[in-house]
Amino acid sequence: MKNILVYLIVIFIFFNCSSSKNKDDNSTNKLDKNRYVNNINSTYNSAYKKSIEEFYGYFDTEDLKLIKEKLQEKSKHKIDFSKTIFIKYLQSGDNCIIEKIGDYATVLKNIKSQNSKLSELHNVESFLIFSPTFFQSYYLNEQKDWILDKGFFKNIIFKKNKNCSSFLAIKPNGNYYLYYGEDSFSEANAALMKKKWRRIKN
Repeated sequence: MKNILVYLIVIFIFFNCSSSKNKDDNSTNKLDKNRYVNNINSTYNSAYKKSIEEFYGYFDTEDLKLIKEKLQEKSKHKIDFSKTIFIKYLQSGDNCIIEKIGDYATVLKNIKSQNSKLSELHNVESFLIFSPTFFQSYYLNEQKDWILDKGFFKNIIFKKNKNCSSFLAIKPNGNYYLYYGEDSFSEANAALMKKKWRRIKN
């Protein structure tokens, strides 16, 4: 009887450990929708307004070359670098109104639609890129039009974390305009209409 009891305990421990391991394996292979949602300001208040920033400048030849190479590597078509490059970028951030909206699919669909509209209006090469830290990265990872950033764009360009949304426009000569903030179609449209962005320190 004692041997049977010991045997049953061993079997129980084995299956319990196996179940835990499978659960852990599954969780590491998925983008978890609950990882980054804590302590986020999702209200348009004074704190949110302070998270909205814009920068102008020039990429040097080396950085511009790296950016072009990385975009071409991720793109499914031959990029025309004689056109302005436009990147919409989503990441985790201290301020994110998207998190207040329950219908994420509709919101993200609208972002994609706005990007397409900007491409049509200004004849730019546009890209949708997201960080694995973005709150809804588990959803975007299933969308073929979105590119998962493995660190390059975050480290080189989108270094700030005050806002979960931003965009970057780069002219062929390396002149760039960087904007942090959601609901930015008007800002992007206005920026792309300009022939040159003034240079400031950032």
